[in-house]
Amino acid sequence: MVGMIGSVNATIVLLMTLTGTTPAAQEAPAAAPPEQVWEGLLSASSGPGWGPPENQAASELLRQLSHPEFAKREQATAGLRKMGRGVFHLLGAEYRASRDLEKRLRIHQIALEFYLLARVPWFDDGFLGIQMRPDDRGVRIDRLLPGSAAEAGGLQQDDLIVELDGERVPIVTEMEGRPVEPQGDLAFLQRSISARKSGEQIELLVVRRGQVLSLRIPLGRRKPEYLRSPYGQSSERLRELHQAETEFEQFWGEHFEAGAETQPAFADPQP
Repeated sequence: MVGMIGSVNATIVLLMTLTGTTPAAQEAPAAAPPEQVWEGLLSASSGPGWGPPENQAASELLRQLSHPEFAKREQATAGLRKMGRGVFHLLGAEYRASRDLEKRLRIHQIALEFYLLARVPWFDDGFLGIQMRPDDRGVRIDRLLPGSAAEAGGLQQDDLIVELDGERVPIVTEMEGRPVEPQGDLAFLQRSISARKSGEQIELLVVRRGQVLSLRIPLGRRKPEYLRSPYGQSSERLRELHQAETEFEQFWGEHFEAGAETQPAFADPQP
């Protein structure tokens, strides 16, 4: 009976841990009104730290979004994200002018991310991207989300996480006042990660096939598709996300959708 209770409770926490929610979710700061967020994005290039050199660099990255090499297009996409919200006004103008379907899709996705970052307070919380289960020595990785920080940082399926930033993963022997078999505290790992922001580094001590490894991993950000996964994401957060995306599409359509016909990227020339 003890083992069964431990397994059920661990599964509940596991499902919530993957997407960054816990049974007692932390209160997030209030979101800014949508009109204020949109106007702030449109005027971001007039703020400090943005001028002609930044405009020139962003324009070059926008041109690279149509580069024949996929790797160059990926690098340009990452570069625009890294430049921050100051590029927003250029994104809209380039989107409206371009007939390259892939380029327009990339621009739209970057712009949506900037809107969600400004509109949804928890969107920039740190995210590792693992599915895990308790082990009597720590936390065992069952699965890595494709494209996640965990995958990029060198974690592997079946790694055993025993320390986070020099702190041992606690071993719990009871849950909700009931005894369970000794197991790593999944909630400890989730709380520690979600308390950080994307881009911050964590150091994990893992055991892999008998070897002890220390890995420094920059945390990522939840992608919208992760939030819609069936792994316990709260319905409240899904509603927040859907509302923000709906607002963005309305603003984007009013400002930038008119005028440009599209064609598939790198289409063969017509005779």
